[in-house]
Amino acid sequence: MAAKSNNQVPADPAKSDLSPQTSEIGGMEISTTFVYYCAMTTLIGAFLAGNTLHLSLFTPQPYRLGLVAGIIGGIVGAYFNHTASFSIAAQHPQALEQQLETVLAELGYCVVDNQDIEPDTQAPTPDCLIYRRSSWHKFFSGPIIIQRQGETLTIISRAGMIRRLRAQFS
Repeated sequence: MAAKSNNQVPADPAKSDLSPQTSEIGGMEISTTFVYYCAMTTLIGAFLAGNTLHLSLFTPQPYRLGLVAGIIGGIVGAYFNHTASFSIAAQHPQALEQQLETVLAELGYCVVDNQDIEPDTQAPTPDCLIYRRSSWHKFFSGPIIIQRQGETLTIISRAGMIRRLRAQFS
């Protein structure tokens, strides 16, 4: 996949789902997310169908049943877990950032220190903050990345979280 080179901010920041910043930071697009969830759910579904219904895994029947479950799992997984973003323009970005930090704290997110970042990932730049949940919750929810660009904040996370944040800031 080619990286997008369009550096323009959309005219209506509230309606930008995939901005150029998403490809710079990295993340799964909706098609990649669908394939991942579909394949994993198909394998698990075929194994469970084979064991539950006493079908041999050398026949196509458990895989047909697993494929039905896989397509459903792929659609649901892609809907909630693909990487999405939206931008908020504000005259006072510091106040907006404080409000956003309060909302994220209520959801259980806190800013990640540079020491907590995995060694294979880049450390955040001064205009980029990474929020993660603490304790065991971090394994079931992705990070929230906030990029500051002048008077615009771009929020990047899983689609389900973006929908939730967009509803609070609209």
